[in-house]
Amino acid sequence: MVRGNEAKTEFTVTEVYQKQANAWKMLALTFSSVRDTHVIKH
Repeated sequence: MVRGNEAKTEFTVTEVYQKQANAWKMLALTFSSVRDTHVIKH
């Protein structure tokens, strides 16, 4: 909800991890919006 209105946003999430001392540590977290105008070119 944004200012009383329902908002729908599609996004992708990219996470980067590194194993340190037998445990996984997150190094980066990125959210990227998905636009309706995006076209994948072959």
